[in-house]
Amino acid sequence: MWASRRWAAHSSSPSGRASKRRRGATAPHDSRYQAIPRHTRPRLTRRGRVVTVRAGHMIEQREDAMNSIVDRSEDTPVASQADQAAKLKKSLGMGGGVRWGRWLFWLILLGAIGGGVYYFWQGANAPEAPPSWKTVGVERGDLTTTVTATGSLSPVRTVEIGAEISGRITTVLVKENDRVTAGQKLVEIDTALLDAKHAQAKAQLDVAQASVRQQRATLAQARTTQKRAKDLTARGISSTQSLEAANADLARASAQLASAQAQERQAQANLESVETDLSKAVISSPIDGIVLSRAVEPGSTVQSSFQSPTLMTIAEDLTAMELHLDVDEADVGLVATGQMAKFTVDAYPDVTFEATVQSVWFASQTVSNVVTYRAVLTVANPEMLLRPGMTTTATITTGIAEDVLMVPNAALRYTPPRDLIGMGRPGGGLRMPGMRGPGGGGPPPGGGMGKMVGPKVWVLSEGNVRPALVEVGTSDGSKTAVTSERLKEGDLVIIGQQTAAEVAAEKTEETP
Repeated sequence: MWASRRWAAHSSSPSGRASKRRRGATAPHDSRYQAIPRHTRPRLTRRGRVVTVRAGHMIEQREDAMNSIVDRSEDTPVASQADQAAKLKKSLGMGGGVRWGRWLFWLILLGAIGGGVYYFWQGANAPEAPPSWKTVGVERGDLTTTVTATGSLSPVRTVEIGAEISGRITTVLVKENDRVTAGQKLVEIDTALLDAKHAQAKAQLDVAQASVRQQRATLAQARTTQKRAKDLTARGISSTQSLEAANADLARASAQLASAQAQERQAQANLESVETDLSKAVISSPIDGIVLSRAVEPGSTVQSSFQSPTLMTIAEDLTAMELHLDVDEADVGLVATGQMAKFTVDAYPDVTFEATVQSVWFASQTVSNVVTYRAVLTVANPEMLLRPGMTTTATITTGIAEDVLMVPNAALRYTPPRDLIGMGRPGGGLRMPGMRGPGGGGPPPGGGMGKMVGPKVWVLSEGNVRPALVEVGTSDGSKTAVTSERLKEGDLVIIGQQTAAEVAAEKTEETP
């Protein structure tokens, strides 16, 4: 259905040429426009383009085509107007040409659909390109197995120096990093109070000793009196009562002497205690070593009532140290006394130090549900490069397999996918015991990949892929020692495969 649109037409001039464009007139009021059949009438847009619409097909022509008809002489006979309309339809491709355009459109559309279907069908049914195998050569050499653990360095022996008495520090004779010898004075504590106690204890001892001498004289007198009373009683001169009194005095004198002797020993012990405290006022080093830390200064007061305060820490000779490692429970069974280890520290990343396993503790340690066991290693430190507290990661050599065949662990884990059997080489597939057909072009009956049981690797040789049973030995985490009658040094073992797209991508990356 045609919408009513305004269009611009040239008014006729006496000379038969359009002089100006008049806006506001509609197409149906022009007799020449009425001469054109209704279903093929052109419509003139505001932009001056003639548009013809029929069966969804649009044909555009320049404005000059319409203007050439409109500007013709008004004297043209009406009979010729039909011929002019026919010529206009022919020039614009109307009439029979529309039907051919419609057929051409449907032919192009069907051709495009058919081409797309054929393209996708060919892609879905095209044979997949053979994969490119990832291979690694079998090596022969020495395989070293190791265990890695973290830990820290410690002195062989460390002594914390404390004060056994209370008092004020008067002198500190050493500082950090000073070398000390056994018996060397380190700290002195004020002894004024101890000196007074010593004098008092000595006086008490003197009193006790005088009491003992007095009681000894009393005992001697009581013995003489008892002996006299005994003689007089025997001759009948003295009564029995006098003898009994003499015996009692002798017993009392003997008891008083024993008491005085006990008091003497007590006073002696008290004096010795005070003298011991006086000796502890001077603190000396118990070992030869180096002062690691000092936590006291002259004038400080120490109290030893509940716990002995630590004044300083001394480490024994640091030319020999210990490395304490926390070994994981999964690896502790591989670590044994006498094994060698190597480690580095952050202070000297380019220097490798050696250590020897001295012991592995049976007691476990659990931190965040992780169980570890302490391994103690001895370390020589003649150059004094290592210091207590340094953290490190050590590698302990747990075994060495000499002159063995080695394959990557990935080769032991890899098994060719079942759908790749038959794509290993031209004219055949993976050649395996039990396969049928020329070249082993398919799996054996039952869908299995042979009856080879046990660890195996897949060997690529001259385009053929064959399995090789192996006996697995030690492993260092990346390679494993193996023995096999069907494997030799230099054989290529498969660790994976690449598609053609991956190979093309690698070649593109390698191209500069």
